[in-house]
Order: sequence, then structure tokens, then C-alpha cells
Amino acid sequence: LTSGVASRQVRPDVSLLSLQLLSYRWYALNASSKYPDVIFPGRSHWPDAHGYSLQKFFETNLPHRPIHIYGGNRPAETLERLTEDASLSENQFYHFPYGLTDRIISTEEEPPDVHKLAADFAKALRPMEEWHAAGLLPDLRKYGEDTWEDQVVREYWMAFHRVGHAALTLYSTLPGETCQGACPDGCDCEYTMGKTLSVARHAYETLANAHDWYGSQGQEVPFNWDGAVHQALGTIAEYDGNAPAMLYCWSRYLDKQKNSDILHAVITRKVARMKLQAIGAAPYEPPESF
Repeated sequence: LTSGVASRQVRPDVSLLSLQLLSYRWYALNASSKYPDVIFPGRSHWPDAHGYSLQKFFETNLPHRPIHIYGGNRPAETLERLTEDASLSENQFYHFPYGLTDRIISTEEEPPDVHKLAADFAKALRPMEEWHAAGLLPDLRKYGEDTWEDQVVREYWMAFHRVGHAALTLYSTLPGETCQGACPDGCDCEYTMGKTLSVARHAYETLANAHDWYGSQGQEVPFNWDGAVHQALGTIAEYDGNAPAMLYCWSRYLDKQKNSDILHAVITRKVARMKLQAIGAAPYEPPESF
């Protein structure tokens, strides 16, 4: 990133900062001269009388510029764990995936328009897919674990999971096909829900296809996290009312949960109900949380 931004003048409008190095005063001094439009509200990112917290840094800079964070986080992690800064809380900031990064948004701002969010999700995935299609993703057969190339591959697939997870979460919060006045004037709920779910479906189907490809090559699958991909696809099929696809995906997820007796029992009951729905012996039931 540093080479691309500084040496090759790729995206000169991007100010690239190291979260770890912000704790050193010399780094902030150098960054201040290099990025005069970035405001450092103290001597360094350090918990002393002259330092500043990330909360303060975000509050100072967000009004006049977007902030993105990159760092291999997981969808379920809170912002405190992502940045390892106790001054932050989910009540102050939240983040949504954008490609390989997370965009930081203040909860005091107006909520982003759901149509724009769906479009942003799709836009963020497009250059990554073009990069993969051009054959630029490292071949793990040539590299071992803990190499730079191994990390690139894992971050690439993690981005699809995070975007799919965020789109699926957004979908579950939307008001429904008829908002009954809950949306701003002109909102097309049916279109919004369809677009958002299609983003989640595309992200997880991409992961499922890659999962099968790695398996066919006899390689370790660098993702799927205890069956999370097929769990998500099962939920999407459930929203679609596609009982056969639900049965297939949840059965594959169940195969990954052999060591959890409680989860195994819950999903076994769920799969049994899906079998009845698949053959038309039971009415379709909407997704449930468990």
C-alpha cells in the first residue's frame, strides 16, 4: 500500500497511516507534514495527558473526510476488538465493509440510505473480482502458511464473507416488501430487499464455489470458519423459500458441527423440518433465530 500510494502515485488523495505507529510522536510529526489535511488531536495515540484516543481522532477527522480501517477483522467483532482501543464503543461508531476495508461511520450521523449501501457493497466487490479473474490471486500450492501470499488470499476471501455478512444483516433489518410509511418518500422496499439479498447471495455463492474448487485441487480451504459459508447460504435459501437448497446447505453446515451436541440437536431438528418442506409435506415457515 505504501509503495502504491507514495512511490507510484496511485490514489494520491488517500492518506495512509499505520495504527501501530501512531503511538510514536515522531510518526505523528512526519505524518502531519506529509498529510496536512489530517488532524492529529494530540502528540500521539497514547493514554497520557498529551495523547489522544481513536475516539478523539475519529471525531476530529470524520466531519471532513471518510476514514477506512484495514486489518483482518471478523464480522462479529466489535470496534473495540478491531482497533484494540478501549475508548471506542459501538454506540459511538459503527463500521461496514467496503472491499478489503471497513468504513468508519459515526452513529450521530443520519443512517446511510439502504439503496446506497447495497450499491456500495456491489461496487466494492467489483475490482476485487476483476483482480481474481486476471489470475493475480497467489497460488497457495506455491507458498506455505504465514507467508505474505497466504495472508493476501485469506484477506481476499474474508472480504467476501464480511460483505456478505453485512448485507445479510442489513436485509434482516429492512422493513419488508411493504414499509407502510416507515421508509422515506419514494423508497422501493421490494427492490431494496431484493438488491441487498442478491449482494449477500453473490458473496456467499462465490465463497462456496471457491470452497469446492480448493477441495477439488486437494488443497486446504483458506476460509469457511466452521461451515459459516453454507450456514449463510442456508439462511438465504430460507428467505427465498427454497427448501431443497436449504436442506443441502444446512446439511453441509451440520457436518461441520459434529463436536457441538447442542447445536447438532438444534440443526438436526431444523434439517428434519426442511426435508418435509422440500417434499411439500409441511408448510413453509419463515426464518427463525436460534
